[in-house]
Amino acid sequence: DMSVGWVSNASEEHALMGNHPNRQQYLLDKIQQIGHIGSWELDLVSNDLSWSSQVYEIFGVPESAPVSYELFLEHVHPNDRASVEQAFENGLESGRYDIEHRILVDDQVRWIRETAAFHIDTKGRCDSVIGIAQDITHLRAVLQENALQSKIMQTITEGIVLVRPDDGSILYCSRRFEEMLSYDRNELIGRNISVVNAPTEHTPEEVSKIIQDEVREKGSWSGEVLNRKKDGTVFWSSGVVSPMEHPDFRLVWVSSLRDVSKRKSAETRFQYLFEHLKMGVVVHNRDSSVEVSNPAASHILGLSSDQMTGKKAIDPSWSFLREDFSRMPVE
Repeated sequence: DMSVGWVSNASEEHALMGNHPNRQQYLLDKIQQIGHIGSWELDLVSNDLSWSSQVYEIFGVPESAPVSYELFLEHVHPNDRASVEQAFENGLESGRYDIEHRILVDDQVRWIRETAAFHIDTKGRCDSVIGIAQDITHLRAVLQENALQSKIMQTITEGIVLVRPDDGSILYCSRRFEEMLSYDRNELIGRNISVVNAPTEHTPEEVSKIIQDEVREKGSWSGEVLNRKKDGTVFWSSGVVSPMEHPDFRLVWVSSLRDVSKRKSAETRFQYLFEHLKMGVVVHNRDSSVEVSNPAASHILGLSSDQMTGKKAIDPSWSFLREDFSRMPVE
C-alpha cells in the first residue's frame, strides 16, 4: 500500500495544471516523480522497450540514451539477473510479474520493485507488457533497520517496555518482558504499567507514581520493584527508566527490567545466616571503618551495632589483644 502527496504553492500548481495541454498526464508525471515510480512498456514483437522519465532517473540513464531489454539486464545486479529473467519468463505463463531486485547505478546498489501486466492479443498470445518500477532503496533500509532493532530488542536478557508519559499506558513490550510477566503482548498493550506492579507498603498505582515523579524530577529512575505476574506470582526486578524520543510514539519512557529473584533469595538466606551465627562477625570497609556487624559480635564485644558502625580500626576506643591478652598496637 502506498499514498502519495505533495505540498507546494497552490495557485502555482493550479495554473500549471490548468495551462498544461494534458492535465491527466501532468498529474501522472507528478505522482511518479514524488513516489519514485516510473512506467515502462516492452513490445514483445519488435522487442522495443520504452521508459518514462522517472525510470531513466531510477536507473541513472540519460533520457537521450536508447534503451532495450538487454540494457535493462546490464543494470540488474549480477546476483539477481537469473531470478529476474526467470520471474519474467514465469510471468509470460502466469500473467503475473512482481519482483524486488537490485540494480547498479554508478557502482551504487539500489533496490527496485517491478510489477507488470501482460497484454494478450486476439490469438491468445502475449504481445506486450506494461509495467512500473519503483525505487524502494530507502524503504528497504528503513525496514532492515527496524528489523535489526526488533531483533536486538527480542534477544537482550532484560525485559523492555515503552510507556506513554502522559497516562502510563504500555505502548510496546519485548518478548522477554512478556515471558517475565507471563502475559501475551496483546494483553498488555494499552494497559497502565501499574498492572505489573505488586502491592507492598504502596499500592501498584503509588509505585508507578513514585517512579514517574522521579523520572520527571531527575530525568531517570533506577532501583528495585516487586512485580506481579499474570497468575499473581510475585518476583523482584531491578529496573532503569529514562525518557527517549521514539520515531513513531514520540516521547516515551523506556524501562528495562531484570529478574533478580535469585539474588534477592540468596541475600535473604545470607542475612539469616549472618544474624544467627554464633560466631561474631564484623565487616570492615577498605578504610577499616565498620560497615556491619552481627548480633553475636555485639554480644561478644558488649557494643550495639550502631556503636560499632563507622568506627575505624585505629579508633582509640578499640583495643586489639594478642592470644596472651597483651595489647596489640594499631597504626
